Amino acid sequence: MSDWTTYSKNKKFISIRTKLVLLFGGLVLLSGILLGLIAIVLAKKAVLEKVSDHLVEKAKDTATVIDTRVDSIFQFLDGLARSPIVYDVSVPMEQKLEYLRKEVKQNKRVASFGISGTDGNYYSITGRQDDIRDREWFADAMRGEDYISSPHVLVITGEFQIRVCIPMFDDSKRVVGLLSCTVDGLSLSQYVKDVKISRNASCYILDTEGVTIADEDSKWVEDQMNTMELGKKDATYRGIGEFERLAISSEKDDGVHYFHFKGVDNIAAFSRIYSTDWVVVVYAPVSDFLGSVATLRKYIYSIGLIVLAVVLILVYLLAIKMVKPVSRVAQVLKDISQGEGDLTVRLPLEGKDEVTQLSMYFNE
Repeated sequence: MSDWTTYSKNKKFISIRTKLVLLFGGLVLLSGILLGLIAIVLAKKAVLEKVSDHLVEKAKDTATVIDTRVDSIFQFLDGLARSPIVYDVSVPMEQKLEYLRKEVKQNKRVASFGISGTDGNYYSITGRQDDIRDREWFADAMRGEDYISSPHVLVITGEFQIRVCIPMFDDSKRVVGLLSCTVDGLSLSQYVKDVKISRNASCYILDTEGVTIADEDSKWVEDQMNTMELGKKDATYRGIGEFERLAISSEKDDGVHYFHFKGVDNIAAFSRIYSTDWVVVVYAPVSDFLGSVATLRKYIYSIGLIVLAVVLILVYLLAIKMVKPVSRVAQVLKDISQGEGDLTVRLPLEGKDEVTQLSMYFNE
């Protein structure tokens, strides 16, 4: 038994050709995976940065629309409050109310009007009279401040509405009472329904306490949903609750965050409404924007497989060419070692490398 036979029994034979194919194939595969991952990560980052900017702009635009809407209501009330028939304490209350009833008929966005003096006796155009001295909006008006509430069920009417109130001043700029109106509590939701930046995107508005005051799903508004509070009891709402807490308490007027809700990773932007300190939120699943990245991933995988196949073929062919003369030398040496070789045989000299030198020295 030859030494090689004994050696080969203890060691598994792996040809140089196989080693070259495995080595270069592995290097190409590893390089392809690393470059592919880098390309995908950079592409995803670029897409999400662009989406973040777009979300913030949408949130800011919506906040501006709401600001304009709120300002227009205050301006409308201010215009009425400047009318002598409204602020003049010498004008009979019934005459004031009749004037306001005519205004309601001409302005469909207002549900009702009410007026009060500094004594806190509130008169509604419906004929109802209430004592409002304990109401926050009465106190604000007496301090000369405008007031707008979040949508809620009003104590006076029992209806789901938004109350807007301004102080009335006489000619000497002294507060002589307040003028109030109510609007539909779901009216804000019409401004968020059409805010769409992707198929599954949504927009809603939070008040300063985290209560949903505008949403395309009116039930969330009517039920006064507060995910910050829900998140304390239900882990499902914890992610979105934490995001809303950040948005409301943020010192910045706008920003972008991520949150997990009902098994979906979302990207969300918020923007503050200056006149009310409410917060507009626009969010969408991250997956809505990664279609191009998924397509890029497929292209990278396809191109990578093609490159790998081509490299393996080229390395295989190159390995065959490199190993062939070595195999020829090995075969001659084997024959000689077994006493069957022709010592006069000459090996062909091909190329200019170490294998050629080996053949040349053997021929000598």
